[in-house]
Amino acid sequence: MSGVDGDAPDPATGLPGICASFEDDTVLFVSEGRPVAHNFASASDVSCGEPKAAPVLGVMCAGESVAAWSSTTWTLRDAGGKELLQGPGRPVRARGRWLVVRAGHGLTVLDANTAREVVDFPACDAFDLANNSIAVLDDGDAVVFNLERNRERFRLSAARASDIALSPDGRTVAFDNGALAVWDVASARKLSSTDLRGPLAGLQFHPGGSMVAALTQAGEFRLVNEDGTVALKTTDAAQPDEHGGPFAFSPDGSHLALAWTDGLRYYDLEQGLKASILRGTAGAPEFALRGDRWALRNGAALDIYEGPDLVESMSPDAADFSPTGALAVADRAGVRMWDGKWRGSVTTESATAVSVSDDGKRIAVAAGTKLLVFEK
Repeated sequence: MSGVDGDAPDPATGLPGICASFEDDTVLFVSEGRPVAHNFASASDVSCGEPKAAPVLGVMCAGESVAAWSSTTWTLRDAGGKELLQGPGRPVRARGRWLVVRAGHGLTVLDANTAREVVDFPACDAFDLANNSIAVLDDGDAVVFNLERNRERFRLSAARASDIALSPDGRTVAFDNGALAVWDVASARKLSSTDLRGPLAGLQFHPGGSMVAALTQAGEFRLVNEDGTVALKTTDAAQPDEHGGPFAFSPDGSHLALAWTDGLRYYDLEQGLKASILRGTAGAPEFALRGDRWALRNGAALDIYEGPDLVESMSPDAADFSPTGALAVADRAGVRMWDGKWRGSVTTESATAVSVSDDGKRIAVAAGTKLLVFEK
């Protein structure tokens, strides 16, 4: 990847206002006030969307579309830049083609490829998305809804619940309703129950679905086996911040990163929960989609680890992992790719947010009042 700047027409293409390139065969330029990506190999242009009057605060790739939001509204656009939807609130999660939008207490799930509303929950307190299904705490009930088949699969009264998680295969759901319980979705049968003190601040299934990690608002962290026995218990885990929760599993389920109030632990789940105490402070860990690379965000700092080893430190405005484990990094200098070393620029326009699509073929960038979309 390489980046170029300039406003004059390019002598080879005659395209005005080149401001960046993504890979060697694509450039971004401005045509009639609209950012457009031109692919030399296919001789095609991909519109990047109309400039917005208000600054673009965030971007999120979802299926074949891109969502962007300002302080007052959000917009869904297709890869050609055409506006598909606009409304209040903001997108909060994307998984495959499913886009979850929060507006007040309400939660709406959309099919981003068709811009179709699939289901709406008017009073949602918590949710989790997995395997084409969503689990929701909605108006005092725990609900599991199959998005692909458009039908409800599970509903149980859970007036005291504070968080909910869905297993990766969508077959089991966990929530706290006085005690942390795991339920079989198809039969509504309780599989296990574990006592916890106080409401939850975080809940997540192990990638294999065999364990559940739970964090209380009092700082108690538990890793619970499928039979309800406790594999790991701490009493001084850190609390979630604006970047996310203080724990994360590696994609293969072999390791757990847990931020404590006084530092960071990296647990080997295949070696008797052996812990490596790492340099650094509490923060929000996030693993790449494959391999052992992960990032820890703490305030403005972003530390990159490979296993227990710190390999890079930076202070970007935003960053997002690609499917290969490379990191798209956004700051005032633009967006660059890091994969063990810096690989080049996606854009040199000052950027405040970045999102990489699940297939790695699309990068969305918030640059001032503009939404820029780069296709590989």
